[in-house]
Amino acid sequence: MEMVPASLARTLGSHVVIGVDLKQKGAVEEPQTLIQVVQRGIDIMTLQGVRQDLQSADLVISPMEYDGKLDDFGRVAEQLERGRQAALEAIPDLERLLFKRNISSDKPYYGTK
Repeated sequence: MEMVPASLARTLGSHVVIGVDLKQKGAVEEPQTLIQVVQRGIDIMTLQGVRQDLQSADLVISPMEYDGKLDDFGRVAEQLERGRQAALEAIPDLERLLFKRNISSDKPYYGTK
């Protein structure tokens, strides 16, 4: 199972594939229990899969630049704003990519061939 279905998007006809990397950055707590050790192993395997999947994307946006977690629901507004900011910051890279592929950014693009 792909964590980031970039190659699937390309198979379905997308000319430009944007991946979003939601892994947290910052310090990771040392596991204290057997369950936490198992969870850390699962996290490592998942991260390796995500890294591999992101290689299929043309552009990767990484909004998680803080020491937080996706399930920290008290910070949803902050997380959404970080995602919005990261997307806005990626616009110049996306425009260069579209120009390179001869795709106009002035008209809607739905990824069909």
